[in-house]
Order: sequence, then C-alpha cells, then structure tokens
Amino acid sequence: ARIVLVGGGDPLLSSLPAGTSKLPAYPRRASLVDLAGQTAQDLSAAGVTQVRLRFDAGVFSGPAASPNWERSYTGDVVGPVMGLSADQARLGPLDGGRLDDPALHTAQLFAAELERRGLDVLGAPTPGTAPEGSETIADVASAPMSALVEHMLVESDNDVAEALIRQVAIARGRPGSFVDGAAAALAELTALGIDVTGVTLHDGSGLSRDDRIPPQVIAHTLAVAAAGPHPQLRPLVAGLSIAGTNGTLASRFTGSAAGARGLLRGKSGYLTGVVSLSGVLIDASGRMLAFDVAADAVRPGTGIAVRTTWDRVAGVLARCGCT
Repeated sequence: ARIVLVGGGDPLLSSLPAGTSKLPAYPRRASLVDLAGQTAQDLSAAGVTQVRLRFDAGVFSGPAASPNWERSYTGDVVGPVMGLSADQARLGPLDGGRLDDPALHTAQLFAAELERRGLDVLGAPTPGTAPEGSETIADVASAPMSALVEHMLVESDNDVAEALIRQVAIARGRPGSFVDGAAAALAELTALGIDVTGVTLHDGSGLSRDDRIPPQVIAHTLAVAAAGPHPQLRPLVAGLSIAGTNGTLASRFTGSAAGARGLLRGKSGYLTGVVSLSGVLIDASGRMLAFDVAADAVRPGTGIAVRTTWDRVAGVLARCGCT
C-alpha cells in the first residue's frame, strides 16, 4: 500500500505522545505518535503489512527561509518554514539544533513509529502528493488557532508566527508563502479599518530588518482587538504577557515602573539595535490604553537601559488619568 503523510502547517506538531508531561499542558500538541498509532491500526485491520511512504509539505510554498533574514537565524531563533514539521524543526522533541529539512525528518520519524507497530515500511520516505480521491485513514488536529496565537505571543515564538501568517494567506485563497502571507495580513488589517500606511512586511515573525510598522498601526490594532466589535481578535490581548508575572515580561517593571505590574499586558521586541514594547493597560482612571514605543537606533550596550525606559513610560501611563 502507498500512504502519504500530509502536513497541514501545524507549527507545534510533536513527536511525543499527546498529553505527555514533558510538554506544557497548554496548548495541547498534536502528536505524530498518535497519528502513527491510528494509521497502523487502520492498515492492520485491513490486512496491510507493508507500505511505501510519501510526505507532502506543500500546504506552504516558496522559500523555507526569508531572503530578508540574517543567515544565522534559521539555525537558531527560527526553523525552516515548512508545512510538515515536528518539534519546531528541531532534532529532538524538547531541544536540539535546527534541521535543514524538517519535512523529511518528520516523515522518517513517522516511518519509524509505523515500524514499531509492526508495519514494514519499504524504502525511504519520498516527497509526493496524494492522488485525487484518496481516502483519509487517520488524522490529528492542532490546538485551536486562538491557543496558537496566545502561545506565540507569550513565548515570543517565531516558528508559530511564520506558520500563522501563512494560514492567513491560505484562508484568503492565496499561497502559503512569505510574500502572500504579508499581503494577506495587510489585507486583513485594512478590512478591520486599520490604516496600514507606512507598513512594509516581509515575514510574520518580525525578524526581517526590512520590516517597517509605524507605532500607531500597532497601537490601533491592539485597540481594535481589545475593545472593537471583533471577538475573534481577543486572543491578541489574552496572549500578551502580564507585566511582572509571566512570559517575556515576568522579570520586568520594577522600581518606578512597578505601578504597571499586573495592570499591563504587553509584548516586547528585540533585534540588535531595536527595542520595543507594545501592549494595553488600565490607567488610574480605569480606562484601557493601547500603546507602542520603539527605538530603532539603539547603540551597543544600551539595550537594557532602553528597555527600562520603556517600562518606566508604561508605568507613567498606568499612573495617569489620561483624557
């Protein structure tokens, strides 16, 4: 029998069993092990003992790494962006270096799981697509999109960001590529009534140094997500780290900025020479404020000082009764 492992672009697909204590409980990961178990059970029930395996990562298209990224990024802070990728393109389920071809590696892991369950996988997995009319014999689902968004923001997860912007493109009937993801994201913002003048996007993670987003665009987007008539956008706020409590803001907002602790939800941003902070907070009058502050010419060795300054700015906003 010939079977095809088809990737759906899930950025958190795991090679460990679902529900394992080795992974965070939230969001729950889809499991390659569980998929192999379902597959082997179905094939064995049909009397199949030998299979040839193909794999299809074609839900995403175009280059797997942005030409606008520093070359070192894909070996470190982000993996190759492919439609089939277990363990966020890492060699191991919990850690390890990034892989050049995570789709092939995922297929190899899947083949090994099938063999553990008594199936004979003939030859090595090869790229391929399922013929039209093929039957689905097993599947696993990712965490809900809302949970993926929240995880992306709290953990500052570049891999999830790149996968999600491609899903935006696919939802709008476009290819799942860097170019189409950026265009689709801008179209969605425009449809929400957000003026995207001055915005240039090359990716979903913000790793490209050619990305340009005026602060007012980020603040307007957060305001719409927090208080606009679009409940589907709430995860954009729920996923922001709470000042002094969790995520990338857990150890921040001390001293004169302590007034923002527990009152601010935010997302920090860092690249060499760039320090930013975006978020929403409740001020002294009980109003919700959306803000974005950024510095894009930070001198070497001064990043921590700039970060502290942005914390203090947020602290001032939290103390004021702004009108």
